[in-house]
Amino acid sequence: MSDLNFSDIVNSSPRSESRKRVKTNPANEISQIIELGDEKDQLMAKRKELKRKILINKEQLKELQGVKENLTSSEYGIEDNEDETEDIIVPHSGLLQLFMKYNTYPSHDMDSRLRYLHRVFPNLRLEVSSAFTKQVLVDVQIQRLNAFPRLVSKFKIRMIIDKKEEKLDEWSLVDHDFEIEDPQFVQKLNRKDPTKFLFGLHEYFEFYNERFDTFHRIITSFKDELQLLGFDAVDSDQQELKLLLHLIDEKSITITDSTLNLQINWRILFDDLDETFYDSISCNVTRKNEIFTHSGLDETLQTLLNYKSNYESLSIIVKSLFKL
Repeated sequence: MSDLNFSDIVNSSPRSESRKRVKTNPANEISQIIELGDEKDQLMAKRKELKRKILINKEQLKELQGVKENLTSSEYGIEDNEDETEDIIVPHSGLLQLFMKYNTYPSHDMDSRLRYLHRVFPNLRLEVSSAFTKQVLVDVQIQRLNAFPRLVSKFKIRMIIDKKEEKLDEWSLVDHDFEIEDPQFVQKLNRKDPTKFLFGLHEYFEFYNERFDTFHRIITSFKDELQLLGFDAVDSDQQELKLLLHLIDEKSITITDSTLNLQINWRILFDDLDETFYDSISCNVTRKNEIFTHSGLDETLQTLLNYKSNYESLSIIVKSLFKL
């Protein structure tokens, strides 16, 4: 015992061990609190995402139930009752089918044609005015096409169908509404005749369909040429490539020793509204260690094809409206 001092005895006691543990616990507790906080944040994020998905599913279910109720309310959702009008919601297949196929539908029976309209038309409301005529109120909505980053347009068209003559007697634009993020553009648009605006759309799509044909053809050729050309040597082939790309209006092209960047810009101009929209796509081509790689070319081609499809469809629709 003579070799053992008081401090040794105290430090070796169970109380001493507990005091040592107490000294190290605060750091451990802080670490655990941080970990629990991270876990809580993750759980809250997962909970928020699940709630979002549940809301989306509820909305989709509500829409499907509405479709089912409308489709089952009668055989075709069309009643020859002067006092009754009905909103009919059917799966979207677009205005294109209506105006392309209505006049060529094989049946000459007007009721059959109306049933056909019901099957192909997205939002169709039939107003029966007499035993010989039917007024068809059509709701059309064009949602944020890529060419119109700030524009959502909605308009209604009333078509009067003469049952006796079995033809579309007339059509008129009965209502229109535009949702645009730019307040100044809204003010300009509200002062304009909507029919003139629609005609401007028709002219616009006529012009730009030709441009998209050119874009697609040029980029396809461009993609083939890139596999044959090197960007470190200036030769006649490369000059021809530059001339080919020069055919694209309002372009931005940068060629260095190892990288080629192509950006296509096009402009959407409404003369009556003094407003211009801009849109663009871009792609990069890089040569690294003599291995040809590209970034964005396939996406660019697909984007052009999607744009072209949208423009062609809406162009035909608008054109059809003015031919009726």
